[in-house]
Amino acid sequence: MQHHRIKILHIITRLIRGGADENTILNIRGLEQDKFEVHLIVGGESDPAILAQLTGINFTVISSLKRNVFPWWDVIALLKLAHFIKKGRYQIVHTHTAKAGFLGRVAAKLSGTPIIVHTLHGTTFHDSINPVAKKIYIALERFVAYFTDKFVAVGDDLKKIYVDKKIGHLDQHTTICSGFDIAAFVEAGRLTDAIRHQELNKIGISEDNIVIGTVSRLEPRKGHVYLFQAAKKIIDQFPHAKFLIVGEGYYRTKLEHQVEQLRLSDSIKFIGYRADIAKIISIFDVFLLTSLWEGLPRVLVQAAMLGKPIVTFDVEGAREVVKHGVNGFIVPLRDTESLAQKLLVFVSNLELARDMGGHGKKIVGDHWAATTMIEKTKHVYEELIAAKKMF
Repeated sequence: MQHHRIKILHIITRLIRGGADENTILNIRGLEQDKFEVHLIVGGESDPAILAQLTGINFTVISSLKRNVFPWWDVIALLKLAHFIKKGRYQIVHTHTAKAGFLGRVAAKLSGTPIIVHTLHGTTFHDSINPVAKKIYIALERFVAYFTDKFVAVGDDLKKIYVDKKIGHLDQHTTICSGFDIAAFVEAGRLTDAIRHQELNKIGISEDNIVIGTVSRLEPRKGHVYLFQAAKKIIDQFPHAKFLIVGEGYYRTKLEHQVEQLRLSDSIKFIGYRADIAKIISIFDVFLLTSLWEGLPRVLVQAAMLGKPIVTFDVEGAREVVKHGVNGFIVPLRDTESLAQKLLVFVSNLELARDMGGHGKKIVGDHWAATTMIEKTKHVYEELIAAKKMF
C-alpha cells in the first residue's frame, strides 16, 4: 500500500480488566508497525495496574474523560480530545465504549478526521436504565452515527439492536468477534484429572464437590444477586455443590456480605482476579452467567471452547454461543426459578452435563482467535482508506 504510515488513534473511556479493554489492546499490538502508527487515549478512571502493562504502546491519559455524565468534565474532555486529534493529524480515530464513543467521535468530527470508526462492545440503552435516559442515549447515538464511517459490533445480536434502532444504516455496520488468545484455552482443555484435583484443592474444594463457576467483574450489572438466590435452591438439594465467583471489583464487599446473610459462605467462594482464566474455567463442572446486559460475553465463548455446559440469562450475544438444549440453557433475565431448574438438570446428571458441554467446542470454532480479529479490523481500515481515496 502507501509508503508512509497511517496514523490511528484509539480512544477508550477507561482501561480496566474486561473484554472491551483486552480487545482494544490486542488490536493495537497486532497492527503492523510498518503500515500503521497507533496511539491510545484512556480516561482518568483507568486501572493503574493495567496501564503499567502497556509496554511498547504509545498512550496518553486524559483525566477529565470519565465514565459517568459530568457536564463540566465532559466539555473539558471534548476540548482536550479535539486538540489532541488536531495536533496529531490522525487519519483514523477508532473509539470504544459509550462515553469515549460519543466524545471521541464528536472531537474527531470537529478536528476534520477523515475516517471515524466505533466499536460496539455493548449497548448503551439497555432495559436496565430508566426509559427517559434510554431515549436520550438512542438520540445521541443516532446523532454521532451521521459521521461514523463504520460500526464494528462484537456480535450479531448487538449489530441488530443498533440497526433496528436506526443508529446508522445496515451497510455502516459489520461484526468482528472479540478475539482472544485461544492457545491457552486449547491447552487447558487437555488438563488431566490429577491437575484438576490439584487446582480444586488449592482453592479448598475436594474432587467430590460439584463446581458451578462464573467469571466477571464484581459489579451490579453482572447480576450476582440472582446467582445467590439460585445457589440457595441448589444447595438445599445438593449440599456438596460449590459456587466459585472469579473476578474482582468495587462491589465485592457488598456481595460477600449478601452471601453471609444468606448463610452460604461455606458454599459460595470468592477467589478474586485470576490471570490463568483458562485453567480456572476448566475445573468447573458447569458455567453460569447472570449478566443483565452485555455485548457478546467472551467468557461464554471461552467456557464453550473448554467444553463446559452453560446456563445463562438471555443477555445480548448469549444465543450466538449457547444453543438452547444443545450445549446449555438460556433463561429469561432475572428469572431465578428457571435458573435454578436448569442448573439442577446439570447438577443432578453430570454425565449429561459433560455430554452437552462437548457440543460447545463445535459451535464456537476458531473465528475467535485474536489474529482473526486483527486481520478483519485491518481490512475495515484498508477498505475505508480506499473508499476515501486518501492515498
